Order: sequence, then C-alpha cells, then structure tokens
Amino acid sequence: MADLFSQDERSLAFQRRLALIGSAKDLAAVSAGYALAWLKQLEDKKLRDPLLRALLAGGFVDERGRPRRDVKVPALASPLGAQFAEFHEAVTRSLRRMEEMAYLLRISAVSSQWYSVIVQSYAEVLGRSASGRVVAPYIGEVFPALEELGRLGLEIYGYDKSREALEDLAEMGVTYAELAPDACAITKASFDAAALLESLHWFANPYKELLCLAERLRPGAKIVVGNVDAASLPSLAALFSWSGANAFFTAKDIDDLLAAAGLLKIRQISRSPYYLAVWERA
Repeated sequence: MADLFSQDERSLAFQRRLALIGSAKDLAAVSAGYALAWLKQLEDKKLRDPLLRALLAGGFVDERGRPRRDVKVPALASPLGAQFAEFHEAVTRSLRRMEEMAYLLRISAVSSQWYSVIVQSYAEVLGRSASGRVVAPYIGEVFPALEELGRLGLEIYGYDKSREALEDLAEMGVTYAELAPDACAITKASFDAAALLESLHWFANPYKELLCLAERLRPGAKIVVGNVDAASLPSLAALFSWSGANAFFTAKDIDDLLAAAGLLKIRQISRSPYYLAVWERA
C-alpha cells in the first residue's frame, strides 16, 4: 500500500497539460483575484453567498467578506491562459445579468479549449481505469466533455434530474439516459465503473447518493472523480452554484465524503487546483 499515493506518470502528465494554461499557482491566483473583485460588486445575496463561501474555503476572506491577503492577478502568457483570463472577464461583464447568463457561461467554460485540457486528462485516467458499462451521474451538465469520453469505447449510462440535460446527452450519442432525482431512484443495474466529472456539484444529498451509487457498482469497480477544488478555483465553484449546482467541494471535502461512503482511494493524480483521483468500491 505504500506506493498508492506516489506521484506517477499520470500525475506528471496532468501537470504538463495544465501548464499549457498556466501554473497551478497562477491559475489559482487568477481565479481568486477575479472572485474577490466580483464579491465587491455583487449585492444580490443569492449570488454573493456562494461566492463568499468559496472564498472562505480558500482562506481568501473572513466571514464578513473582508480580504485576508492581497491577491495579484498574474498575466497568463499562453494562448490557453489568455482564454482562461478572458472567460473571467466575460463573467465580470455579465455580473448584473448573472441569473440569465450563468448557464450559458458554464457551457462556455466547459466547451472551452482550456477546459478541454482537464477533460483530456480525465478521459485518459478513465480509459485506463474503467471498462464495460460506466454510469455517469449528471454528465449532461458538462455535456461537451462527452465528445472526448465517447472516444474511449465505453458504454456510458447517464442520469439527471434535468430533462434538458438528458436531451443534451442524446444529442451527444449517449445510448442510455434516465430521468431520476438521484442515484437512489435509477434502475438497479450492475456497473463496471462510475465517471464523476463535476458530478458532485449536483448531488442534493452527496453522502446518500454516493451510497446508492456504490450499491450499483460491482465489487472492485473504479470511480474516477474529476472536480473543481473550490479552495483553489473559487470563481469556477461559484459559477457552478450560480448555474444550478447544489454545492461545491474542496479537495478535503471530496476525500472525506467518498471515504465516509466506504470507498477506497487508490490513486491521487491531482488535488489543486483541480481534483482528479481514482477510487474503488471494496
């Protein structure tokens, strides 16, 4: 067990890919810098509260929203880095219309070239870890990622509480998608793996839903988790919340949650600014 958490070639590959956008430190600084600027501009409690919680998770502000430290937004030199910064500028321009723009901005983010760097790494890990039938909770919420996942030759089964998300799945070629409020209500079947790509955001009761999901996985099935670390990327965590997500999570939250559900972590590829790990059902 001593080498379970060693930094292997997949970790290095992810770091190299991420560097196409910018260093982990610079990406976190861009995210926090913009998030702090948004907090000053927002008066709507519905928008301000999740942003404040995300910034609290990273220790950037106190409970009253006062900055704990200065964050200088670095200039990202790469083309993908420039796109990452421009995306944040687009959010800034949309703050006064966020309720109508949040969904479109989320789709813009997960359709972007900079986000595809993350998706490519996720797909590589999923392809090496999974086989057969894969259940993908709420994958319709980040449906552009399915183009990359579709190249793996896996049977992907999706479910979502949103009919619109299921329609997106159908357009992307997912053969089976079920309308259900959570994993506890989906058809009982045995799956060989689970693909949790930003899925945790939409779990209304994360612990309960993970238990139900685990019941539908065969023993030894792998669970590949890719999720924004709210402590490092508060701007993206807030955007997910604004666009309909139930919650956001830090890397520690994710570890604690999956361990509490009786799952075993067998490989950590990255924790910050993006969480990527492989878990297993005992």
